[in-house]
Amino acid sequence: MFRRIAKVNAINIQSIDLSSQLQIGDSHQIIGRSRILAVQREQEFFFGNEGSLNQYPIFNRPIHLPPITKPLYEKKENIVGIIHVNHLSVIGAAGSAIVHIGNNDFTFMESKTKHIRQNAK
Repeated sequence: MFRRIAKVNAINIQSIDLSSQLQIGDSHQIIGRSRILAVQREQEFFFGNEGSLNQYPIFNRPIHLPPITKPLYEKKENIVGIIHVNHLSVIGAAGSAIVHIGNNDFTFMESKTKHIRQNAK
């Protein structure tokens, strides 16, 4: 992996959450994963046996990535050994997102969310 210096003059990020990352500098591998079970009810109460993600098939299904059917062409011209960012402003990063300034060999991000809305009976 080509190594460069990452220089950031200013960065303003309002919010980073739910398995998200801010990475300044080189990294070899970034893997983010976010699994969320959100239950919304009209009244607040909690049954003690709730919260097992294994009850819901969505969390056990693999995410199938589409195959790459066209050849990829890449041209690199690393003349200067520095990545310079003057000012970066990010409102928010959530759900296994990444804000990355630098080099990286491998990135895999995954986010699965199950929303359940229940009305009072």
